[in-house]
Amino acid sequence: MHRTWRIILFFAVLGAMVRPLPGQADVAPAQNPVCWTEKQCAHANLGPLETHWEKAVEGCGGVEWGHCYAGKRVALQIHLATPRGEDVREVSDLRQYIVLAYVWLVRFAAILAVVVIMAGGLMWITSAGAGRIDTAKQWIRNALIGLLLSIGSYVLLQTINPDLVQLSLPRTMMLRPIATGQKFCSSLPREVEIRKFGPNGSIVTDRSQLKCGQIFTVIGASSGQCTGDVCPSGEVCLPIDSSDPNPCKKGAFGGTITNDGDAFIDNNIRLMGVCADGRTWTVDDVDVVDADDRHAKQAYAFAVQSAIQGLGGMPCTVNGKSYNTLSLTERSQAVRGFLLAAEVNDEGGTFGSGSDDFFLVGKKSCSGEARPIESKGGETDFDDFTASDWLAIPAEEFFGVGEVVDALFQKPGAPVVRCDLNVTRANFDDR
Repeated sequence: MHRTWRIILFFAVLGAMVRPLPGQADVAPAQNPVCWTEKQCAHANLGPLETHWEKAVEGCGGVEWGHCYAGKRVALQIHLATPRGEDVREVSDLRQYIVLAYVWLVRFAAILAVVVIMAGGLMWITSAGAGRIDTAKQWIRNALIGLLLSIGSYVLLQTINPDLVQLSLPRTMMLRPIATGQKFCSSLPREVEIRKFGPNGSIVTDRSQLKCGQIFTVIGASSGQCTGDVCPSGEVCLPIDSSDPNPCKKGAFGGTITNDGDAFIDNNIRLMGVCADGRTWTVDDVDVVDADDRHAKQAYAFAVQSAIQGLGGMPCTVNGKSYNTLSLTERSQAVRGFLLAAEVNDEGGTFGSGSDDFFLVGKKSCSGEARPIESKGGETDFDDFTASDWLAIPAEEFFGVGEVVDALFQKPGAPVVRCDLNVTRANFDDR
C-alpha cells in the first residue's frame, strides 16, 4: 500500500514540474527566429525532408505565427488509430508514433484482460476441485489488476497533467533566417551614451560627428554597437560594403536591402506618388546596387534632381486646378503620400529568367520583414489597382508628403528618408 502511494506521489510531483516551454512573447514574431508563418514554413527548402507547421499563439504572440518542424512522413505497415478512433496511415515523427502505439497497447491490454477474465470465469465454472478454482481466481485477479493499471495509468496521467499523455517530447524547431541590418546611431534616443569605438573611446557629444559607415560603442540599456549614418546634405548613408571608402551616396531617400537568398530585388525600385483622388505617378525609378547578386546586401537611393523633376510631373488636381497652380494649402491636400514599388525576382530564383514582378511596399515594411500591399480583393499586382484600391491603402503605409518633399528639396534640418527592406520569398512569391 505504501508503495502505491509512493508511485502516485512520484507522478504528482512529476506533473507539477512539467510545464510548457517558455515563449518569447516579448520578441516580435517577425524578429523571433523560431516563429514562422504557415506560408514561410511551406517555402522552407529542406531537400527530401518535409516541413510541418503548428500554430503557437502563446510562444509567438500572433494567430498567424507558429513553429516549423522538419521531418518526413512515414507510411505505417500496420494502421493505428487516434484516441478518437480516427485511422492513421502515416506519421510525421517518432513522438506521434509512440503516442499512437501507447493508445493501441492500452486498448490491446484492456481486450486481453477481458479475455483472461472470461477464461478464468469459464475455468471456475467448469472446475471440479479447489486447485483449479484457486487458479481461476488468480487469473481473474491478475487480469483485473492489469486492466486497472492500463486504464488507470492513462486516467491518472491525464488528471495530473495532460501533457504527460500527449508525450510532449522536446522537438527541434527550425530557425528562420533573419537578416539583421545595422543599428544606426541616429535611431537611438538622445539620452543613450555613444562612444568612439575602442577600449578607451571618448564620448560623442556632437551627433553630427557620427560619420556614415564608422562603428561606435553604445553604453547603457542598448549596449552594443551602432553604425554612424551622418552624410553631407543631399546624400544618404548606404554602408553595404565595408571596403567602400565612400558609403555616402547621392540622394535624400534610400536604404539597404537584405534578403533570404531566394527572393531579392534584381533590378529596379520606384518611388511612387498617390494623389488624394487615387491617381498615381512615378516620381523616380532607380537600379539597386548589386541587383544581380542574391547573396549581397543591396542598396538604393533616389537622386535629388531626378526626384524633384518627378515631383513636378504629378497629375494631382484640386477642384480641376493643376498642381502647379495650387496654393500651398491646396497642394498638401492634393497628394495622399508616397510608396515604394520593388521589382522582385521570379519564383525560379535566377537573375534574368522568368517574368519578374513589381510589388508595392509601404512605410510599415521599413522595420521587420517587408510585406507587399494588397488591393481590397487581395491582389498584389498594383497595375490592376483601381482608384478605390489606392484610396483603401492604410494611411500608416504612406511616406508623408512633408517628409519626402522636405528631404528631396533639402530643407535645412530635414532628415533624409530612410527605408531598409528585408525581402523574403514567403512574402514575395511568384504571381
